[in-house]
This record gives sequence, structure tokens and C-alpha cells, in this order.
Amino acid sequence: ALGITYSLITFFRTLRFMYTTVEAAVSLHNRLLQHILRLPKVFFDTNPAGRILNRFSRDVETMDSVLNQSLIQFSNCFASYLAILVVISISTKWFGIAIIPLTIIYVIIQRYYIPTARELQRIESITRSPIYSKFSEALAGVATIRAYRREEYFTAASDELMELNAYAFVTQRAAASWLAMRLDFLGLIILTCAAVLCISGNISPALAGLCLVYALDLTRYLKHGTAMASKTESDFNSVERVVQYLQPPTEAPEETAPDVAATLPAGWPAGGRSISKSRLQCTRLLFTCV
Repeated sequence: ALGITYSLITFFRTLRFMYTTVEAAVSLHNRLLQHILRLPKVFFDTNPAGRILNRFSRDVETMDSVLNQSLIQFSNCFASYLAILVVISISTKWFGIAIIPLTIIYVIIQRYYIPTARELQRIESITRSPIYSKFSEALAGVATIRAYRREEYFTAASDELMELNAYAFVTQRAAASWLAMRLDFLGLIILTCAAVLCISGNISPALAGLCLVYALDLTRYLKHGTAMASKTESDFNSVERVVQYLQPPTEAPEETAPDVAATLPAGWPAGGRSISKSRLQCTRLLFTCV
């Protein structure tokens, strides 16, 4: 009965967590789409198509299916970490004193690694946008590329962009390996402390076995929890990038506000004219209503 109750609580908690995060991701996507459609043309002249597509493809995918999983796994690891510390501290009284400096070391390692992982994720996302831009340009001008026999040039340019993106990706994996090695060493220290305290504390074999089993699990939760914490912060780069595109001012609303419409004369606008102005070697057409 206890196992069934725990399973049901875990299921409904995860279901509710997933529903909330997906609902937030859908809300951000809809707001981004509506905002992009209302932006002036100058925004699309200064931002490549690949940069915009990257927001709607990889960043939205991260919010939909990756970020929620990272948050769930991090919360599970954190709760399990606290529960294991309580069990080991009850079994071996002196372990509670030893865990304080070990936890401080763990936090120092985590705080050192997470900013690096976050910036590496941002670099990886930035270097991915030109790949989409170059591919979109090649698709739009495929007839011209074939006519001038420039296939090799565009292939080499795409390979160069993908290689640059791969540098950031490989560096991410190297940083993760750096973290895993130090967390394995920290877990070994925790396991050794638990074993020494079990032997010197003259506790019962049952409690000693329980303590060592949970100490082994503690290493796994430390490693996975830190990885999920860093991944969560890295995945929030996608949210940051989406919110960044919600900042530029949009054009006027499709419908005139009631308080503004009340001040306009009847039958407005009666006509129109175009004025061409040159500013900073850039000509724009400004349409004004008479």
C-alpha cells in the first residue's frame, strides 16, 4: 500500500509539473509569434532569417521537451539527497559533522561549473543561428547557385559554420566530463567517510549495510543533480532568447483604440500621399494619411 501511494503521488506530481511547464512554453510561443508578426519591416532587415527560425525551432523545442525534464530530475535529486543525508546521519552520528565541509566543496564545484556551462550553451546557440541563415539563403537562391556553379562554395561555407558550432558542442561535453570526474572523487570521499564511521562506531551490521548502500546512492544523486542543475540553467538560455525577441516595439495595433478613434473626424482618412526621406544613406517611404 505504501509503494502504491508513493507511486500515485509521484505520478500526479510529475503530471502536474509537466502540464504547468508545457502550458508556460505554449504561452511564450504564442506571445512570440504574435509579437514577431507585429514587428516593423526594419526588424527583418537587420535580423537574419536563421536567427528568427532558431527561436521557433531549437529554443521552443528546449522549452517544450527538455527544460521540464531537467527541472523534474533536479528536484527529485535534491529531495533524494536530503533524505539520504538524514538516513546516514541517523545511522552514524558523526557523519553529520563530516558532511558540512563536503557539502561546501560540492557547492563550490557547482558554482564554478554552472556559469561556464551556461555561457557555453549560449555560445552553442549563437553559433547555430548562422547555419540556419546560410541554409535558408541557399534554398532561396538554389537556381542562381547552380547557374553560376557555386555549389562547392556554399557547401564549404556551411561546413565551416557547422564546424564552428561543433567546437562549442565538444567544449560542452569536455566541461561535463570535468565536472563528472570531480563529483566522482567527492562521492568516493563520502563513501570512505561513511565506511570508516561505520567501522569505528561499532554500529550493527544492518545499519552499516543501510548506511553504505545509501552512501553509494548519494554519489549518484550528487552527480546527476549537479548535471541537471547546470543543464536547467543552460536550458533557460532558450527562455532568455525568446523573451529577448519580445522586447522590440511593434507597429500600431490593427484596430484604433476607442479613445483615439473618438477624436478623429468622420470619414477619416479621406486620402493619402507618400513622402520619401533620405537619412543616413537609407531611403524609407513614410505613408501619411490626410
